[in-house]
Amino acid sequence: MAMVVFSMIVSMLTLLTVFVRCANIQSCILQIGHPGRCIPLTNCPEVHKLTKKKPLYPSDRQKIIALVGACGGNLLSQNFKVCCEFSDHVTERRPTKGLHSIIIPKSTCPMPNNHGPYSIITTTRTTVKPWKRRPSPSTTTPDFRAPKRKLPTRCGIRPPSSHMLSNVEDSEHVHTWAVFLEISRRETITGRCVGTMITDRFVLTAAHCLHHLQIDDVTMYFGLLKRSDLAECLNDESCQEKKAAQFIIHAEYRVHEKLNDIALILTEDAVQTSDYITPICLPLNHTFDESSANKYSSTVVSFGWGRTFGENLSDAKLVMLLQVIPQDECAKSLRFNTTVLSSMMCTLGDQPGQDVCQGDSGAPLVQDYDRLMYVVGVVSSGPTCGMSTDIPGKAMRVSHYMNWILTKISRHRV
Repeated sequence: MAMVVFSMIVSMLTLLTVFVRCANIQSCILQIGHPGRCIPLTNCPEVHKLTKKKPLYPSDRQKIIALVGACGGNLLSQNFKVCCEFSDHVTERRPTKGLHSIIIPKSTCPMPNNHGPYSIITTTRTTVKPWKRRPSPSTTTPDFRAPKRKLPTRCGIRPPSSHMLSNVEDSEHVHTWAVFLEISRRETITGRCVGTMITDRFVLTAAHCLHHLQIDDVTMYFGLLKRSDLAECLNDESCQEKKAAQFIIHAEYRVHEKLNDIALILTEDAVQTSDYITPICLPLNHTFDESSANKYSSTVVSFGWGRTFGENLSDAKLVMLLQVIPQDECAKSLRFNTTVLSSMMCTLGDQPGQDVCQGDSGAPLVQDYDRLMYVVGVVSSGPTCGMSTDIPGKAMRVSHYMNWILTKISRHRV
């Protein structure tokens, strides 16, 4: 009898130790949409082995950067963690007659419940007799395939004849994911921003575009080329007008510092895709690494209806080429030695005097990668249009926020 009691105490202490340790484990979503957990590099054999490869190809480096970024760090961070794929295999101690057996996952820590915040964890179970049949996966592991299923199967398709030119109208209608955000208060237009269509129900933009606004203050226009053609565009249905059902602003958005300046807009109803309206790709399997990029590979495209060099809002959607610059170079260029975090990207105009201008807030930084167009950044702020050639603009790095984006999409079941 004493032996049975002792075994039960040991089992409970083991389970308690696992539970306490797991409470501090951060969950994440891998680029391919599978569940993961943030653990030290040396504890994740697959990623640790990848870092030891020689030579380390750019694609491998990009994957490592993305896995570190999914846990909120970068390769320069001390004791950084990586997003390691979760395994639900279990190890059972061989039962001893008269003793309670305990089942603990090989991965040590179970995945969080998908019906609540990430801090909620599903506890392991104890049984008097070992189970021959495992519980349904839906009760033990959250289905992170759900957000991936909500992403479009076709995205980021660029016309094969389109050209990469700067400071020109998007006359070829390349950027069919562009969304014109008109901000009105009391029937008076007070501002404009840009968004990016990522699904038929979600638009990606900057948090400062929506800060202190009500959902009725924003009207979204899809498929628009020229503002002056809006009425005609809506009439022939090549454009669509949508209202917002909800603003989803990053919980850690900081207004003055422009930190985590990223947001999603849930539309009231689905946007109908067409030749003029299609979603862009999210960087599930790709992250932008400016530290190893050359001039060509560091070039991104942005667009908007912002102020032109004559200080007037542009009637047409203008496209501009931007160069993404290394973070250390960006920090030196910005005033007052502003801190540049791994969640940020810095850009300069491809030509002197060009940059993102007022009215282009929330616009994407778009990269052509493997024959598809990806949104790799969201424009946050920039210098006064055309007035500077050496002060970079800042954008939020989308790959850093993929965990947040997929989580929000999965929680809004539409």
